[in-house]
Amino acid sequence: MNDELPGPRDDGPAQNLFRALSAAHRAGDDKRFRELCRANADWLDAHRVHWTRVPERLRQTFRRDPERFQAHGRLMIRVARELDAAGRPAALRRITGGGDRSPHEKLHEAEVLAEAGEHAACRTVLLALLGEWSGNDAWAAEIHSRLAVCAARTDDLDSAVHHAGEADRLHRRAGRPRTATTVMLETALVARALRAGTSGSVRLAECREAITQAQILSDRGRYAASNRVLRRLLAQGEHVPPGEDPAGHYRGKIYGLMGLNHFRSGDRPAAAVWTRAALEQCRHERDELGVAVYQANLDEIDGAAPGAAAPPARPPTP
Repeated sequence: MNDELPGPRDDGPAQNLFRALSAAHRAGDDKRFRELCRANADWLDAHRVHWTRVPERLRQTFRRDPERFQAHGRLMIRVARELDAAGRPAALRRITGGGDRSPHEKLHEAEVLAEAGEHAACRTVLLALLGEWSGNDAWAAEIHSRLAVCAARTDDLDSAVHHAGEADRLHRRAGRPRTATTVMLETALVARALRAGTSGSVRLAECREAITQAQILSDRGRYAASNRVLRRLLAQGEHVPPGEDPAGHYRGKIYGLMGLNHFRSGDRPAAAVWTRAALEQCRHERDELGVAVYQANLDEIDGAAPGAAAPPARPPTP
């Protein structure tokens, strides 16, 4: 893995530093990685011209081993971002070719403005940044997410729904599963519906409350009681026009929780039926996180011996 390491090969302390950074990066030890960057920020900033340069040995191996080349780039950018967050933007600016300020500096400015309650100014900074990065899905999604939070803080639910929806769409287009932005979008939609004060919004609130109650009952081992709550929700949907069932959006969650309850109470055949229904519902809705959760649960159910413990994965929270 040494070819991932920036810095001169003959500089022992520098190589030791980047070896430690690489190890923390691969291990997912964010705290250790941040500590190393902060503790060595002076040296990293002073020598940024050297370690931000791609070593010649890596350029030569790019075609036959592109993953090693990319691993070097990911490590280098992460170090630069940590320095940027610590108020030393020069390395990130050098890597990204940015102008006066890096995008991370601008995001940080927006965060400071939001924390100070300057939401209009925060929104102005974010919209300007969105204009610069609209062609980059990852950055645009991040900015839309922050704009959604900003709008929610000013009680502008229409804008919150718009920006959360855009962020969710970009995440899905990039192949990312259900994210925190998806939850933000659902919350904003529910809040907007409740504010409208329609009978549909009341049913939606009651539906979410019932699912929460069913989850609590399940967590307390009252599986039959939990399933009774869920069955009532499903039965109520049979008496409303198509598209007006408030539980419709949560069918995957409802089916999955019923499957989990049956499994924990020892009824594996019923658990398989309901978990398979949850899986199909999530596939229909293109909810990739739900698909992963319920496929794992179904594999556990199909492969479990009688009396085995419940699947470790939990259904997504509505």
